[in-house]
Order: sequence, then structure tokens, then C-alpha cells
Amino acid sequence: MNKRQEEINRIKENIPIWYIAEQAGLKKKSENQKCIRYYSPVSEHYELVIYKENNYFVDYGAGKKGSIIDFYMHIYNLDYVSTIKKLRKMLKNEKINNLNNLQKLNDFKLAEEEFFKILREKLPLIKKKTKFLRKIRNFFSNIQAEIEEEIQSEMEEQSQEEQKQSETYEIW
Repeated sequence: MNKRQEEINRIKENIPIWYIAEQAGLKKKSENQKCIRYYSPVSEHYELVIYKENNYFVDYGAGKKGSIIDFYMHIYNLDYVSTIKKLRKMLKNEKINNLNNLQKLNDFKLAEEEFFKILREKLPLIKKKTKFLRKIRNFFSNIQAEIEEEIQSEMEEQSQEEQKQSETYEIW
């Protein structure tokens, strides 16, 4: 791989598209762990979706998709060479290097929010299941106690019979 291609790969891997979208002033519609949805700059009736994991975008309003380079060209209406120059400068900026950690923290917070949302929704079901499991456990505990009692009474009967037999033998 030549030096230019390595630089382009570093740009694609290290500059998040969502950062450019925020700087461009796009209005955020929603966000989850996998993607961020913005209103398309072409029309608010369409979405522009940024997939975080592979740093890829799709603008359904403009019919465009691609990497950070394609996104920058699309948003700022620049040619390829000008876009690479701008993104190269941006890559040297310290703030960009911290953005990936910021994104990881944001993803963790989103995951935490989703977890607690699901927990709040499912909590009544979990409580019902817990009660049901307790009832089942009690049912089996009761059955086990009854079986143990039967075994104990059978053992007592056997020992009484053995005592009677031994008493009978003593008499002889």
C-alpha cells in the first residue's frame, strides 16, 4: 500500500462522520448504539443515517452514500483533492484523536440507557416470574419433604419389624 492510500485509510478510520455532521449543523433525529439519524440536508422528509461501526453514511434524500471523504464532499460541495487536504489538516488536530474515546463513552451511555429502559419495562414480568419460580421451588420442596417423611416412616416400620423379629428369635 502506498503512502497516499495509507493516509486515506487513516482519514477514514479516525475521523468520525458524526463529528463532521455536528460541525455542519445537521439536525439530529435520533441515536442508538449502531447509528445516528439526521434530517437530510436536501429535505427534512428524508433521513441521513450514519453507521458508527464502519463510519459509513447514507443520505436517502440525496441518494448518496459512502465514507467520510464522500460525506465531506457531499456536505461542503467540494472536489476530491480539496476534501483530502481539509481532512488531512483535521486528522492532525488533537481533538479528532479524542473523538473516538468520546464516541465509545457515548455508546456506553446509550447502552446503559437501553439496558435500564428494558429493565424498567420487563421488571413487572421478572417479578411475576420470580413469584412463579418461588412457587415451583416451594412445590418441589414440599414434594421432597413428603418423600423424605415417607422414607423416614418406612425406615421406622422396617426397624420396628426387625426389632419384633429379633425379639421373636430371642424368645426361641
